[in-house]
Amino acid sequence: MLKGKSDILVRIPPVDFSGLSFAEQTVPPNRVSNPSYLTTSGNLGTEPGEVSTGDFDDVDDYNEFGRIVTTSRPGDFKEEVEVYYVRSGNLLDALNYQTYLKRIDVRVANTYIGTPDQTITLSTVIAYR
Repeated sequence: MLKGKSDILVRIPPVDFSGLSFAEQTVPPNRVSNPSYLTTSGNLGTEPGEVSTGDFDDVDDYNEFGRIVTTSRPGDFKEEVEVYYVRSGNLLDALNYQTYLKRIDVRVANTYIGTPDQTITLSTVIAYR
């Protein structure tokens, strides 16, 4: 096991959600007044024409996104992203309906991550305002 695992993870270019809209329906100048107008939970992900991260315009475009980041030491890191709706009373469980909260989990795998499954999950919750 490597010492300083957090130092290694910081060196991986992060998946960048900054500047992206909450949902396709909220890409400026659009606004929604009810969460039922947002993308349904079963349709989170890319829209037609969004083939690379440079085309992504909202955070749920990253749902089911994956990549391998190659480093000289300690080797390759595999990243997988999952985006789902959550509610304020429970930020852990995925919902099958729309809310103004989305949780983003980035699962990072590497041989030297000191967990039984050699992964770590970095999570954040974002809100539509």
